[in-house]
Amino acid sequence: MRREQLVKTIARLVLWLVADVRVDGAEKLECDGAYLLCGNHLHLLDSILIYSIIPASKHVGAVAANKWRANPITRWILESIDIVWIRRGEVDRVALKSVVAQLKRGHVVGIAPEGTRSKTGALQQAHNGATWLARAADAPIIPVAHWGIEQIGFLKRPTVQVHIGDSMVTNRNLGLAEDTCRLMLVIAAMLPAKYRGYYASEESGCGQLGSEIQNVDPLPISLENPI
Repeated sequence: MRREQLVKTIARLVLWLVADVRVDGAEKLECDGAYLLCGNHLHLLDSILIYSIIPASKHVGAVAANKWRANPITRWILESIDIVWIRRGEVDRVALKSVVAQLKRGHVVGIAPEGTRSKTGALQQAHNGATWLARAADAPIIPVAHWGIEQIGFLKRPTVQVHIGDSMVTNRNLGLAEDTCRLMLVIAAMLPAKYRGYYASEESGCGQLGSEIQNVDPLPISLENPI
């Protein structure tokens, strides 16, 4: 736990050096028990961003692709938390069971439903893994949307805005794909229009759910809560 707190402190310091991070809705992460924290994926630093906003009192789990295991720095950072290494591009049942076990132990697990970083900055079609995990562990999902982190660069310290949505539970009356649409549309509605990508299109396969967000402005972001 001591190593985990050290890495959280380092994560916050790194982010402070490269960005001005503003969080709206941070109090929603203080809820009791386990939850999945699901957000869009824009940058290599996304995992550090998500890690840094989770309350210190929470024990953190996460899912990471096996390729990061080969790098000693990322391995040390990620193994400071209850990391589950997953084989990308296939159904890794052992890894999925490990994540369910984390949630049932009361941990917070961060996951990017899209599975990989967006090359355009806009949302890609998500996989059904996050929804499946929430159902299997009977855990709620807290959606999070962020933007601005993709502007980090040499001598550039942009404002990164993070909006945390209300906790939501999966709807077992829906199929997994439709329930995943429901989650991603919540994330999309919290983003500025140019970041909504796949979920701003009628081709998203989300039907009427998708049409409801196409003309929605992003939720207002408070700039009074820096991390």
